[in-house]
Amino acid sequence: MLFWSLGQSIITPTARVPPVYFADEATDTKLREITPCNNGRYLPDSSTAEQTQKQIKILDEFAESRGLKFVEVDQCNRLRYCYLCGLIKPDRTHHCMSCGACVVKFDHHCPWINKCVSHNNYKFFVLYLLYSCILIAWCILTSAECVIRYFLQQQWIGGLLNILLVAFAVILCAIFAYYPLGQLLIYHIRLASLNETTCEQAKPPNIRCVVM
Repeated sequence: MLFWSLGQSIITPTARVPPVYFADEATDTKLREITPCNNGRYLPDSSTAEQTQKQIKILDEFAESRGLKFVEVDQCNRLRYCYLCGLIKPDRTHHCMSCGACVVKFDHHCPWINKCVSHNNYKFFVLYLLYSCILIAWCILTSAECVIRYFLQQQWIGGLLNILLVAFAVILCAIFAYYPLGQLLIYHIRLASLNETTCEQAKPPNIRCVVM
């Protein structure tokens, strides 16, 4: 199950943004014309109040024309537009700089599996952490039996040096089981119970206020 969950975490396709969220060329051009740019990098947060209002209007009109609904906005109450991908980010979507694309329900980019942990493979990633902790716990328990038997019965064949090496390996496994694997598993179980991602906990989303 450990290797199955690891394999699924790796081979499951990353959750990409559907084509309907991609802006047409005219909309993208209008947004870029009224957004500050520095060395090819667009900086919407540096926009003036007038530019911000124009951006909000363009994005809202585009979303309405496509029948798209959003709850999440940026700090200026704009729909979150990705100038790198040319799309309006759906709720809970973030741009991964490692992958160079926007990812739906982005949690983090994991260097160990060299892939984004997102909507499609998050379950398999948590299962991988769980099975890893179970495997290490099993190794600790089966190895600790030898150490305990030696000190209780003084019948360990390999002598003191060998048993000390086994004890050292058990201690290392116990440390690794607690940190980082154990703490990472507890952390993600807590996130799942709160319906949050790592990215959202680091930077809570802004929710659009609708005046009735």
